Amino acid sequence: MKRAFTLLAGALLAGAFSVVAADSPKEDLKFLGIDKCKKDKFDCEWVDPSFSFSGKTIHVQKFKKDIEAPKGEDYGELDFKNADTFMQKVFTEKTNDKIEKTGCKFVVGGSGEYTLTGQITEFRYPKKGAAWGGWIGEAAGSGTIVYDWKIVDKSGKTVVAVHHKIVAGASYTLDRRVNNVHGDDMVDFVRKHAK
Repeated sequence: MKRAFTLLAGALLAGAFSVVAADSPKEDLKFLGIDKCKKDKFDCEWVDPSFSFSGKTIHVQKFKKDIEAPKGEDYGELDFKNADTFMQKVFTEKTNDKIEKTGCKFVVGGSGEYTLTGQITEFRYPKKGAAWGGWIGEAAGSGTIVYDWKIVDKSGKTVVAVHHKIVAGASYTLDRRVNNVHGDDMVDFVRKHAK
């Protein structure tokens, strides 16, 4: 009986994760302005070999959200209504102080040599009632934000392109996950490409 329960739990867990993974949008290569990208720090990323973050000021615009508002809510600061400006500000609030040595700086809005634009392609709130189920509950009740962002130069040529999905478990607010993932992965990404 114990073996049957273990097999059943394993099947449910695999099914829950595959459902979460299967229905999210993939990278929008047309929006990103590239032909292909590869998985590394982010689910899909591409950097022009001639580009370096070193010494660059990057003007971050509000993210587009051409999707329908989801049902639900979260207890954190990230809400569908403010997702466009939240994603804009997370670049400056969670990155700048950790990349000072590169000379790179992200600023909110404005215009300049480099501009970052993004789009949110999926937004789901965590299901608070699912937290009891451990990993199964976390997968089935996960909150999700999927987004693409790119940096273009003055001519409009893409120099950096990223697609990423952030999943927040049922007991973890989506804003906290976005802040942590962005703070860690983005800092490493900038440092790696600041030659």
